[in-house]
Amino acid sequence: MELLPKQLFDGWTDNDNAASSISNGHNDKKKVNTGSGRLIVVVRNLKDSLVSLHHFMGVPKDGWLGNEHGPGSFSRWLDDDSPNAYGNAFQWVKKSAEAVDAIGDKRALVIHYEALKTNFDVELKRINTFLGLEELTEAKARTIRQECTAERMKSKDGDRFKKVVRKGDIGDWKNYSYPSKWDEIDREFERVLGSVEIAQPMIEYQKGDVDK
Repeated sequence: MELLPKQLFDGWTDNDNAASSISNGHNDKKKVNTGSGRLIVVVRNLKDSLVSLHHFMGVPKDGWLGNEHGPGSFSRWLDDDSPNAYGNAFQWVKKSAEAVDAIGDKRALVIHYEALKTNFDVELKRINTFLGLEELTEAKARTIRQECTAERMKSKDGDRFKKVVRKGDIGDWKNYSYPSKWDEIDREFERVLGSVEIAQPMIEYQKGDVDK
């Protein structure tokens, strides 16, 4: 949360409508966040995230499982103190969940990438409503849908999208035959994110049940 804009969390007040909790024999009012701004968090199947990062700036010299050049993409990604630019993926999801809880569902929205891919129109409507924008016409929704495809973004001039957009598929991790490694990710997921609400839909996606 420390990397997010401070104004998202500025201001806490008593919520008179919230149920009171019992603490030390006294009724304590729950606090609600009264900061400003909205937060949209997009979470993705962590197995696909790992594969994407592995190819992010070209396949790294130490490969997937490591060699004389280093420990490999898998070990670096799974490390609690991951040296990757974006840190440990499990902790990122956990910290994002804490930010969502602190801000509240009126100003924080969670989007699952797989849902966005498989039912774009519904998720686009959720985002539009969350932002308080006027209802999208079919023409505008169609244009947004077209502009948000990986192919369209990669076709744009400049390097901005070419460097960060590869396939945009879901389930690409299944093309990499490392069963014991995927099992290790499942165990780490349960350890770190097993009780985190926004992570629960990710469990199904990481089983590989979602079609490309």
